[in-house]
Amino acid sequence: LQRLVRAYGSNAVAEMLGVNKAMISHWTRKVNPKPISPTMAGRIIDVHDVINRALQVFQPQIAADWLAGSEPLLDGARPIDVLKNRGAIPVIQALEGRAAGVYA
Repeated sequence: LQRLVRAYGSNAVAEMLGVNKAMISHWTRKVNPKPISPTMAGRIIDVHDVINRALQVFQPQIAADWLAGSEPLLDGARPIDVLKNRGAIPVIQALEGRAAGVYA
C-alpha cells in the first residue's frame, strides 16, 4: 500500500481500491494505523499485480490512461472499475490480450 501511495498518491489509490481517501490515510499513518481487513489486503495485492502487469505491457502514462479508459476486451468497461467490481483476473486477461495484440 505504501508503494502504491508513493507512486500514485492517496486519491488515485483510494479510487483504485474503491474506498474513501481518508481510509488510505488511516491505513498508512505512522502512529496507530487502522488494521487492513483480509479482504482489503487482497484487493491491494490485486491492484499492485494489475499495475505491475500493465507496466509490462504499456509505458507508464499509457498504463495509467488505460486503467481509466474504456477497454473493448472488457466490453467497454474501465479496467479500474472491473478491478473494483470483479477482481484482477479479467483485467489481467485483458492485459494479456493486449500484450498478444488482440483487439476487440
